[in-house]
Amino acid sequence: MRALIWLGLIAVAVSTAHADTRAKSSRPRFDFLYSQGLGTRISTYDSTLTKDLVIDPDTTIHFVLPKADLDSIYAKMVEIHFFDMEEPHPVWPPNCPGGYVPNMQIRLEATWGAKSKHLEWSTDKVPCIARATGDWQNLWDLEHLILRIMWRQPEFQALPVPQGSYR
Repeated sequence: MRALIWLGLIAVAVSTAHADTRAKSSRPRFDFLYSQGLGTRISTYDSTLTKDLVIDPDTTIHFVLPKADLDSIYAKMVEIHFFDMEEPHPVWPPNCPGGYVPNMQIRLEATWGAKSKHLEWSTDKVPCIARATGDWQNLWDLEHLILRIMWRQPEFQALPVPQGSYR
């Protein structure tokens, strides 16, 4: 009789554990990619981190962003309404000069469940960042959050120091 009671308790525990696993896996998945035109890149889609080594070839490693950092980036995207921003990028203010050289392409994309957003812009309008407002200020803040998180990772810091660069 005791054996039957124990088997019943074990079956309930296993069933509860499976239900908990299903509930957790039904939560929408969040992934993002941030890429600078020169080679620095972080992607949770394929769990990679790439460091631009300027003169030397870029170095890419397998990398999984800690959950707390991933949650911080997700929270910032929600806060700034990233998934509702204009594409291919927010419109620059009409009085924004262009042509800043050197410049590079920035690519930022994210997926949360069935929602996806892909934004790209060039840093040729960097002078406008100093007086940015709205979506541009929000993207500036998000980009710097991602960079701070990336730069402080021990795996990123352990990569070779780029030649001809401060990092």
